[in-house]
Amino acid sequence: GEGIVMLQALWRGRATRRALESDKALQRMRTRQNITKEIVATELSYVQGLEMLVAFFSRPAQNFLTPNDVSVVFSNIETILPCQAKFLEDLRMGAQTKRIGQAFVDFAPNFEIYNTYVANFEDSMAMIQKLKKKSEPFQDLLQAAVSPTGCGRNIEDLMITPVQRIPRYRMLLDELRKNTVETH
Repeated sequence: GEGIVMLQALWRGRATRRALESDKALQRMRTRQNITKEIVATELSYVQGLEMLVAFFSRPAQNFLTPNDVSVVFSNIETILPCQAKFLEDLRMGAQTKRIGQAFVDFAPNFEIYNTYVANFEDSMAMIQKLKKKSEPFQDLLQAAVSPTGCGRNIEDLMITPVQRIPRYRMLLDELRKNTVETH
């Protein structure tokens, strides 16, 4: 009798452990799905911000700023936008096929385009401040952009997002990795 009770207790303990491990695996899978959704949603928002930056600021500024001023202010943003739009599609596909990490691996060489943008960021912000003071067309452009008929966002808020994006990827990927089973 005592041996059977002990075996039953051991079996119940093992079954409980298996159930707990299964619950943990399920929780990790759900967390991974949520992180994947967050990656795609934040990338969509990011690409929309880049589109606003180009449509409401960069392209209109080309009508009155010198090519050099446009280059200093907006750097290579018009190269980054189509690149990120493609990456968004790759992330969406990766999320559907549960291979979102592979989308990052495949896209990694393209992140080099951020080096130029980040390196020029301080000069860009300084030029924006200078143009705010001396260029009436630039002042008008900024006012029009934040108006209800514009994008409703200011240039500095949109310009900082590419600088912040790469560190955000690292954070999201770390969370994704923590919640990925080793066999995946």
